Amino acid sequence: MSLTGNTPCPDVLQPTDTGDKGTLIVDGQALVIAVGKPAKAKNFGDLADAFVTSVLQAETMFIRVDIIFDQTL
Repeated sequence: MSLTGNTPCPDVLQPTDTGDKGTLIVDGQALVIAVGKPAKAKNFGDLADAFVTSVLQAETMFIRVDIIFDQTL
């Protein structure tokens, strides 16, 4: 299944590419894995801070950010 259908989707977005109605959908588990364990993380709070920081850096280009965690049963 493709979320973009026949809509061209660039590899990199510039802030002007999303207009004023852009929405970012993040696969939460994939982001947790991508962030990994920061070298200075000593507890879950430190990991959570790294996660939130990465989301906040990306959200500057979007009006809305949805983070989805799901589980296959």
